[in-house]
Amino acid sequence: MIAILPWVLGLVITGMFSPAGVRPGGAAHAASQERTRVAAEVESRVSQPVPAGRRLDPATAHLSVDQPGQADTVRQEDRDVLARCNDKHLQSDPALRPSDDTDPYPPAEPSRGSYNVGLRQLSGSARIAGGNDQLKAMLYRSDGPTADLLAQPQAVSYTVRQEYLFFPAHIDGRDYQLEAMIYRPDDANRHSLVVISHGRNGMYPARDPNYVNLCSALCNALAAEGHVVVFMVRRGYGNSEGPDTELQDTAVLSGLEAAKDYAGAVAYWRTKDFVLPDRVVLMGHSQGGWSVLACTNVPMDGVLGVVNLCGGTNYRLMGTGAVTPAVQDAWVAGCTELGAHALVPSFWIYSENDQSISGPTARRMFDAFTGAGGSATMLMLPAYGSNGHLIVNHPELFMAELDDYLAAIGFNDEPGSPPVIGAISGADTVSLGGTAALTASVTGNPRPALQWRKDGLNLRNGGDISGVTTATLRVAHLQTADAGSYTLVATNALGTAVSSPVVVAFPVTAPSVLTQPQNQAVTSGAGATFTVGVVGNPAPTYQWQCIPAGTNTWTNLTESSGYLGVTSPTLTVNATTARMSGDNFRCVCTSSAGSVASIAVTLTVTAPAVAPPVASSGGGGGATSPWFIAALALLTSARWTTQKLQRSANWSR
Repeated sequence: MIAILPWVLGLVITGMFSPAGVRPGGAAHAASQERTRVAAEVESRVSQPVPAGRRLDPATAHLSVDQPGQADTVRQEDRDVLARCNDKHLQSDPALRPSDDTDPYPPAEPSRGSYNVGLRQLSGSARIAGGNDQLKAMLYRSDGPTADLLAQPQAVSYTVRQEYLFFPAHIDGRDYQLEAMIYRPDDANRHSLVVISHGRNGMYPARDPNYVNLCSALCNALAAEGHVVVFMVRRGYGNSEGPDTELQDTAVLSGLEAAKDYAGAVAYWRTKDFVLPDRVVLMGHSQGGWSVLACTNVPMDGVLGVVNLCGGTNYRLMGTGAVTPAVQDAWVAGCTELGAHALVPSFWIYSENDQSISGPTARRMFDAFTGAGGSATMLMLPAYGSNGHLIVNHPELFMAELDDYLAAIGFNDEPGSPPVIGAISGADTVSLGGTAALTASVTGNPRPALQWRKDGLNLRNGGDISGVTTATLRVAHLQTADAGSYTLVATNALGTAVSSPVVVAFPVTAPSVLTQPQNQAVTSGAGATFTVGVVGNPAPTYQWQCIPAGTNTWTNLTESSGYLGVTSPTLTVNATTARMSGDNFRCVCTSSAGSVASIAVTLTVTAPAVAPPVASSGGGGGATSPWFIAALALLTSARWTTQKLQRSANWSR
């Protein structure tokens, strides 16, 4: 028996054979050697009968191959197909697929403990070149460096059908024929829908006919779990119709342009009789991952969530296409904008050593998205090989967590009831300075996910705001800025409900001082600050006044270098002097509902301490001698007396 490879092969037969046959691979010597080893491995395993229902032997990573209608052996022509397979994990010829998805060989001796994942079983079906038979193959791959990381394989529930086709997507008023590969369970039932799309190979990528074969391992894994998977080639790529319109001026605009392709695909495939129209998830890798984040801002019927795999984007202002700190900052800013308008939850999958979007950058993007109110979960995988951007080719690294996310959003649940939101209470008891508690009754099965919004934007927890994803929203220390229209969005597998808007408004009230200014004591030359806290509706204006020491009339201060913020809640007195000591200050707050003055406070200014002179013992370089000072005073006095006598003599003449 052939010894197991240092890394158990990541081969999944996913129908990458065209009717004309298999395209030849690259000529690199290493690739040739690797293919020879794969051919020998496959030959040794498929030439022997495989007992039905046999499980994986962790010591040999046994490959099971079934041929419909025959015994558990595979004909020679099918073994030849396996041996020639241009699987992504072994393909080194860049002409066969975009360079941003090229998977280098895994290291022969990975560092111990690099991948704390188990073993997963993937299945798929491939149309054999030149024949009508279908071959179903399952390959087990371990991404752990030691046998103790291996786990028993998951049972495969569905045999997968695969079909290459074009479908019409209605975009910007016309239909475009988009290239696609369809993976679906081979049965007559209706299933949930996944729409996946690819990345972008540089600023100005050439059309590559192999785009349609990307992400095949992930597509097969999802279809084997019972989902209809549409791998879509967007406009301007591969053999799809239409121009490349994604190179926009900003990252957000680039994503929203690609979101049109997703929307067109969802609208078309939801109408198929084998699709559950209210259970749709969007996925994308690289630029496709960024595109599905933009899709969270676009209402699409039936979409429950999105999965962002290593998402980032090329856009026009990148210039050379290099990922600079400025580009990373633009991604972060774009995530803030997208998060503020997100309608559905998202799942983010990245790797620490992604050569396009680094781990720290991905975390900044995620924090910006969620910080702006977007609902999201991130899975950060450890470093993978030489480039973590290629984890998309190895779904076994993240399928467990992905399945958990899909279950959490109701993607795998049986149909129940759509969300229903009752009346919202609590808006009629609000007052300035108080706390608002807006509460809604929500029903639905599965239990809906909730998101409160104000004036159309997602709210986020923090400061005085809490409960933004619960049935009760709380806003403490209410200010006039908290007035507005509040709504609750509820989403589950069967739809989305939006509550009727509730307007939070405050009654007209006269200004009232909540926080009085305080007396200030400073040394001459330092600055002094006075602050007042006032509430009222409408919001009052501010005017600071002063009574100079020794007077009794209040005078309005005017903005100058000496007085800053005279019409704001905080007054700053710059460069105080000793003659200001004893000045009184107050703030008068006025609105159409009335006027109120703060208490008067006093400014005390003291002279800075002066150090006494230091006597000198004589000689050069010391301090001035007291004897010298006394002599100088005597000389000055004598000179003054002489000048006075001369003036007297002049007057007597």
